[in-house]
Amino acid sequence: MRLIDVDKLCENFETFYKAHVKYMPEEYVALYCKLATMITQSPTAYDVDKIIIRLSADIEQNFDFETGMPLDNWVVDMQNDLTAKHIRIVSSGLQKDGETNETDRC
Repeated sequence: MRLIDVDKLCENFETFYKAHVKYMPEEYVALYCKLATMITQSPTAYDVDKIIIRLSADIEQNFDFETGMPLDNWVVDMQNDLTAKHIRIVSSGLQKDGETNETDRC
């Protein structure tokens, strides 16, 4: 399974529809409308914004709350670095070496 950007899918779908609607049989137009509704009403399996908010909440402050002075706690620094890396990965979609997920499966 792979995750896709439904907003981009709908945008591409709409562009294709607008370019070809005048040549489509009526039953294809009805099918398009049904598919578009099904896509937009499908539940979100993975909400990137919500994941980033939850990961951001795990970042710990590395200072003394009483004095406000920075602490030299390498464990907290390492955890925060890893959490920041995970946030970057989730927000970017982690595409390795210029790979794209644009494959023609039809």
